Amino acid sequence: MRAVVKPQTQQTYYVAYFEMTNLPEGTTEVHVQSIIDALSGKPTPLNFTLPVHQP
Repeated sequence: MRAVVKPQTQQTYYVAYFEMTNLPEGTTEVHVQSIIDALSGKPTPLNFTLPVHQP
């Protein structure tokens, strides 16, 4: 994860990276419920689903 500052507004937002190369064969989607803040240990709810298209 890395912090990015939007120049127009000077707001900071975070970019998270998800590694999905080792998913079990036949996986069709991944549901992300939350991420954990490394400093506070508190979860941030996300609740989204990513479709997976395996070759």
